[in-house]
Amino acid sequence: MKFMVSLVLLGLAVSGCASLSQPAPRTTPHEVVSARQAKAENVLKSLPEMTVRDYEVLGDLHVQQGNPSLAFLQYDKALRLEPNHLSLRYKQSRLLLQNGSIDAAVRSFQDMLKLDPNSALAHEGLGEAFLRAHKLDQAERSCSQAVALDSARWRSYNCLGMTYDRKKQFQDAIAAYQQAIKLQPGQGMLLNNLGLSYYMQGQYKASVMAFKKALALEKDQVKVYNNLGLALSKLGKYEEALENFAQGGNKAQAYNNLGVMYMAQGQYREAISSFEKAISLQSDYYETAGDNLTLARRALTMPRRQAPTAPLPSGQSGTKTR
Repeated sequence: MKFMVSLVLLGLAVSGCASLSQPAPRTTPHEVVSARQAKAENVLKSLPEMTVRDYEVLGDLHVQQGNPSLAFLQYDKALRLEPNHLSLRYKQSRLLLQNGSIDAAVRSFQDMLKLDPNSALAHEGLGEAFLRAHKLDQAERSCSQAVALDSARWRSYNCLGMTYDRKKQFQDAIAAYQQAIKLQPGQGMLLNNLGLSYYMQGQYKASVMAFKKALALEKDQVKVYNNLGLALSKLGKYEEALENFAQGGNKAQAYNNLGVMYMAQGQYREAISSFEKAISLQSDYYETAGDNLTLARRALTMPRRQAPTAPLPSGQSGTKTR
């Protein structure tokens, strides 16, 4: 009996040693990832669900940080919870417009009007979209409807001004910009647009005044310096024009622009000198200034009415809204 007990105890001891020597089961990478995901999901389940307001605030934050795509997604999540939320629809529609998705923006603003036909914001946005699509009559109707519903819509007046400019109704454009400026006097781009309307009407002194007021508000606007240079050239103030062209680009571009304005006035010798100066300042600018120099030299040998002209530097309007 004692012998048998000894064998049993020995067997247990051997068995125990064998179990301790077995390797621990290995965890696969897939199991590690799955465990982490499960843990994260459990944490998320413990958090309260995001509300419409939460998504909107997050979208607004992405807009401020310059992430329109992420903002659009957050607004979209909010709209899934509350499809008829007009403020969210407006913000999403404006993002489409700013992104250049004009057709989608038109549809989005039209959907807003189905929910609220008297939404001045929707009429305004639709007008801006039509303007971008060069549908001027529709743009005029929509923006006119916006100011009829809300006379404080300065963006709508700006949209009307730009629409009238393109329709060459400059007096109407000037009146629209002036109304926008009364409502939002701190917007330099409105004064820039007013200056362009004066310029296109040939009212160069008024144009210069408007551009200078725009620069007093926003000194870093390159396009306004160029526009001011154009207007000063028309008044024969070429030195001052050159200074402003340089502020809007570099010296080579400034002399090229000045040369173009000299050509427009039939002052071909001065134009030739300006183009030569542009080329000497920046050799890689030769193609543009060189072509203009050729035109100026040819014009010098021809009767003025037959002389070629260089493309004028185009005035630039401000379309940005805030």
